[in-house]
Amino acid sequence: MTSKIITFWNNLLILTIPNLKILKKILESTHIVKTATEGYSALELASKEPIPDLILLDVSMPVMDGYEVLKELKDEAETNF
Repeated sequence: MTSKIITFWNNLLILTIPNLKILKKILESTHIVKTATEGYSALELASKEPIPDLILLDVSMPVMDGYEVLKELKDEAETNF
């Protein structure tokens, strides 16, 4: 039996440390995937075109954790979705 991923999003920003390369490889055949390994890079990528439809965050990250990134994303007009 094969599994199928059904999504309504095309542009993804993934910010997770464990298994980042594996997750990107799986999703990039059907999605535009941007990746970052720390919060400041993620904030920069999140505000660049194409704006991501979905952002996957890891809570535990170096420099800026996922909660801090989420707060910053909510505070910015172009990423407050």
